[in-house]
Formats: sequence, C-alpha cells, structure tokens
Amino acid sequence: MEDLFPAAEETRKPWSVTRLNREVRACLEGSIGPVWIEGEISNLRRQPSGHQYFSLKDEACQVSCVLFRGAGASAPALRDGIQVELSGQISVYEPRGQYQVVVRRVQPRGAGELEAKLRALQENKDLGGASIKLKIYTRPTDDVGGPSFTFIRKSGKYL
Repeated sequence: MEDLFPAAEETRKPWSVTRLNREVRACLEGSIGPVWIEGEISNLRRQPSGHQYFSLKDEACQVSCVLFRGAGASAPALRDGIQVELSGQISVYEPRGQYQVVVRRVQPRGAGELEAKLRALQENKDLGGASIKLKIYTRPTDDVGGPSFTFIRKSGKYL
C-alpha cells in the first residue's frame, strides 16, 4: 500500500476518490476481524429486497449497520428502540465512502435506555407532572454534514 501522505519532496500523484475508498476498505476489512457490538437500534429501514438498514447507537456515538436478507431470516424481529448485541464484520460501502457493520447475528437484550428516556419524557414522568410541548424543526445548515438537520426546541432552547 502506498503512503497516503508522501513527503513534500516526492512527486505526488493525487488519488481518485474511488481509489481512496478502495484503500480504506482494504485496510479496515483486512485488519479488523469479526466484532461483537452492543447498542440500541434506531432509524430502522426495511427494504423490499428483505435487507434491513439501521443505526446502532449508545449515549455518545452511532454506527451504520446492514442486515442482509439471508442473515435476517434467522434474526429476531427488529424495531427501533430495542437494545441488542450483534456480531458482524466491518465493511466500507465504497460509493459513499461510509463504513458500516455487516450484521451476521443479532441477540435482543430488551428495551433500550435511550428509548425508555424518550418515552418517560413523552409521558411527563421526569417532569413532576409538568406538561411541555416538544416541536421538531428542520433548519438548513452547512456545518452538520448535510443540507439540513433536525433539532428539538423546548422553551426557546435548542437541545
């Protein structure tokens, strides 16, 4: 594999985006074996092909996951908000340069903590009976990785 950042004296030849993504894929897939990960499912999307795409998240981070139809046939029913342990392989989806976990096995672990907190907030359990209204807005931005992002506004403060 060539040096990604050659010394200034060397003649540099820029890589194509395709080559960069292929090199990153080869590096990740070649150095990280099967992994076990624990987290909460969110943004579950089922495709007509039978594949399922979702994010697995904890309180600080998230990772994209794909459960292909063949592996999903023996998997339990997935839904947003459940806590799971899964095994899979790290891969890179080259057209977008996005790494993801290709899931091989899923084991449910019950309701997720983040989902429970959201439900409690919706039911006003954490608010001592006080009632608030949450509004979801979309506002254009240039610094959050896309043309828009969603935020929640509560009493004039953005969460």
